[in-house]
Amino acid sequence: MELFEQTRRVRHREAAVANVSSVAFLQDTLQVLFGLLASTMLPAEPNKAHEAIAQFAKTHPESTIVTTNYDCCMDLALEAVQVPLTYRLDFANRGKEEATGRARLVKLHGSLNWYYCETCQEVQCVDIRSTVENYRLDKAPYSVIAICKDCGGQRRGLLVPPLAMKFDVAPPLTPLLAEAREAFEVAEAIVVVGFSFADADVYISRMLSKSMQTKPSQKLVIIDPTPEVASRVRRKFKSSIPSFDEQRIVRLIEDCSDALPKLLGGAYLQDPKAAKEGAAPLKRRRASAE
Repeated sequence: MELFEQTRRVRHREAAVANVSSVAFLQDTLQVLFGLLASTMLPAEPNKAHEAIAQFAKTHPESTIVTTNYDCCMDLALEAVQVPLTYRLDFANRGKEEATGRARLVKLHGSLNWYYCETCQEVQCVDIRSTVENYRLDKAPYSVIAICKDCGGQRRGLLVPPLAMKFDVAPPLTPLLAEAREAFEVAEAIVVVGFSFADADVYISRMLSKSMQTKPSQKLVIIDPTPEVASRVRRKFKSSIPSFDEQRIVRLIEDCSDALPKLLGGAYLQDPKAAKEGAAPLKRRRASAE
């Protein structure tokens, strides 16, 4: 019995060491990944699609934009047309943001300008424009890991990698799920751009499916140069939603930089035949783009 107890304790210690090593390896891997992502995304500029969404948000107060992108192109596009935004998170260095009169930018997987201290669990938001400017001019490097002023712990970029268990990695982002769910449920039309409905993001597909099931008049507009994504979503929704009308999913087989300005500008509302595939007239009180 004594030998058994000693063996069990040894195995527990070995398991604990293995767990610590696994976490450390994951953090190191994510640090490298975050650095690579930052170097690619920091210089990115808003394109015509971002600008079209920003213009729509300017004329439709309190619109909601739900994104899984880490970059700040949408943030900068809203700022360029003077649309105040709220991230719907409580930042330690900014306080609680009011939602009234602001566009809601819900970044489900985090953002390059967000940092999280695992020690004191505070979330910080930095000024992305000055950060990008300093990076471009090589005045200051982009901080992958920083020191928390309050507790001396490590502040890491608050973003989640492409894993199945995303919100176990970044718990501060969990409240954004409710924000996205609410946005989907109240929208008369949901515009999906650049989202592949991958298995790793099945939670988003489920939110959309539930929203369309509870709101029979809601339409889903998928903008993608290839038809496979919309066809796959139609099959999924038809199998999970009783008596689902496939025409509720509108497919625009175009590049988003071309299609989105026309869609949000009302071109397809006035002439539905202008769309590449059956874009029925859409009445939108609030649009959510993914």
